[in-house]
Amino acid sequence: MKSTLRLMLTTVILFLIPNINFGQTAPTLGTTSSFALFTATGAFSVTGASSVTGNVGTHVGAFTGFPPGTLVGQIHVADPVSTQAATDVAVAYNDLTQSGTVILVGLGNGQILLPGVYQTGAASTLNGNLTLDGGGDPNALFIIRIGGAFATGASSTVTLTNLASLCNVYWQIGGQFDLETGSVFRGTLVVDGPIHLLGNSSLLGRGLSTAGAISLDNNVVTNSCACVAPGAPTVSTITQPTNVVETGSVVLKGLPETGTWTVNPCGITGTGTSTTISGLKAGTYNFTVTNAAGCTSSASANVIITTQSSTLAAPTVTLIQPTCLVTTGTITVMSPKEIGMTYSIDNSTYINTTGIFTLVMPGTYTVTSKNSKGGISAGTIVTIRNTEILIGCVSAGTTVTINAPKILLGCISTGTIVTINTQPVPPKAPAITLIQPTCIEATGTITVVSPTETGMTYSINGSTYTNTTGIFTLVPAGTYNITSKNSNECISAGTIVTIKASEISWGCVSTGTIVTINTQPAIPAAPDAIKGTAAICNGQKGLIFSVPVITNATDYVWTLLTGATITAGANTNSITVDFSDISSSGNITVQGSNSCATGTVSAPFKVVVNNCGNGHQRNINSWATSQNEFGLKVYPNPFTDHLCFELQLEKDAKVRLEIFSIKGYKVATVFSENVKAFNYYRMEYTPENNNSTGVLMYRLIIDKQLVLTGKLIHK
Repeated sequence: MKSTLRLMLTTVILFLIPNINFGQTAPTLGTTSSFALFTATGAFSVTGASSVTGNVGTHVGAFTGFPPGTLVGQIHVADPVSTQAATDVAVAYNDLTQSGTVILVGLGNGQILLPGVYQTGAASTLNGNLTLDGGGDPNALFIIRIGGAFATGASSTVTLTNLASLCNVYWQIGGQFDLETGSVFRGTLVVDGPIHLLGNSSLLGRGLSTAGAISLDNNVVTNSCACVAPGAPTVSTITQPTNVVETGSVVLKGLPETGTWTVNPCGITGTGTSTTISGLKAGTYNFTVTNAAGCTSSASANVIITTQSSTLAAPTVTLIQPTCLVTTGTITVMSPKEIGMTYSIDNSTYINTTGIFTLVMPGTYTVTSKNSKGGISAGTIVTIRNTEILIGCVSAGTTVTINAPKILLGCISTGTIVTINTQPVPPKAPAITLIQPTCIEATGTITVVSPTETGMTYSINGSTYTNTTGIFTLVPAGTYNITSKNSNECISAGTIVTIKASEISWGCVSTGTIVTINTQPAIPAAPDAIKGTAAICNGQKGLIFSVPVITNATDYVWTLLTGATITAGANTNSITVDFSDISSSGNITVQGSNSCATGTVSAPFKVVVNNCGNGHQRNINSWATSQNEFGLKVYPNPFTDHLCFELQLEKDAKVRLEIFSIKGYKVATVFSENVKAFNYYRMEYTPENNNSTGVLMYRLIIDKQLVLTGKLIHK
């Protein structure tokens, strides 16, 4: 009852505070925005069938998982992405260090927070349900700073209402974070310590750690706020500068298949999976791509553009001129002779790799060279001279014939002129059009569109040339070689065509498959009033609480008071509850849920827990100085890591129990409440630092009067 009353008062006070903007700003997440789970330093392990949507990784530490478990995202371990993420998570943690409203270390149990910055200043816990109310503003920002370790109770829930968005909820945790079994947590966690997700709990948002291990056990983690980066561009063809073109270019592939992308540097936008980037001067480049969602990839491999090749010097050559016996000359290039060099004497054909040109006819030539980068030298002009101008050459002879008398044997007759025609040229391979079989017609048609000269015949089997139209009908499925024969009996090269079977022809319609699209499930309706026992005793078992069936609900989410446990009927509209000996008064609420959403919370059903005489009452008289007279019991003393106080008074009073160091510094306030006469109270104290030992003092203050002090030994 004491914790519930405190939470109710806190909630009322927060509702009375105006919705003032104290200057809170969201942190800069950088590359960590795409991660569902990441630690800068620490091991990463997965147990069981965990399901994660978003990137995961560690910059320094072992990585184990996927399998087991399933991942929709990328794994980054000790790579450039994790290097940047390790820096960005530290920046995000520091960004969240903002001043805000101080709240108690016990969160949940029906607590409602409005947008703003909150801080606990110490290690804290979450039990039951905590609601973050956006007040109708989808941009409402929540920053909750926990001044130490943070742990949830089993089946705890962070709920968002009135347009609050989990993408605008940030938690700064100053120590280890533990998400207990069956809990549902929302928002981005930036933790200075380990992150442990226990069995069947869910994190809707991100889990980011500056230093600490991350462990999963049959969990669901979904980063629906993630910006999923595309893959790095793939470097394809690189074109280097030439002596003519001073810049290079590169072809990038592997760009996003959908939407408009931007490649940097250069700021080129476009669509499709490849692009060419031109105008690159000498240097080293790497490229990133930003997709339509604004997510940027990692960098591509380096692209090195070399310096433009300089203009080559004109070749030096030697000549062998024609002689009286040899009518052609020889040109030999003496330099340049680098590897990959080719040469030309017509400034266009560069196929000579030796630099030696033989059988060169008389004339004037320009000798040039081309290097492996495509650079062409200046030309060297040479002249091959004609043989007739060479000194000492003897002219060609003139042949004369002295005919014999005609009566001599061997006289030759007059000639008969004959003409040998040029060899007939075969026709070109036929060009054809096809009509393929259809679902109705099982055969195809082949039509030759060229050649169609007079006297042409055609064949589809290479032997029978009886077709004069070039149209072949009723052709069954198969592969055919179409040839043509002209009037000179010359046969063309073949054109191979394929007639497809009718079952693969386009336009054939299959038999139908009937499907049904269900209507969208509706949000669960508001619950009616809860029915049950309103006044109970400590330790009472088997009490039933129920609510009428909630329209559109498939599950029921019950929130109980401290010390109460559901023993039967969980997730239904009727539950059986056991109350422990330390149960305190409080409220029971319920809300319906289904696959679409969780409905509104019911009106609270108040349960008063009474001390019905289970042996805890003690007879005390009035305020005095004896420990036994106040009914205060302290044990064990000395203690190591745990200390208990038990108290029972004879009349109502305001009680405060504090612990001080031997030097008088207050260490902790163990209890500060209004107590009821003859009720039994049990308090527990656990030192925040078990490494400190020594003597402590406690003091008991009743109605603002110091009535009792005592010594404690911490071993």
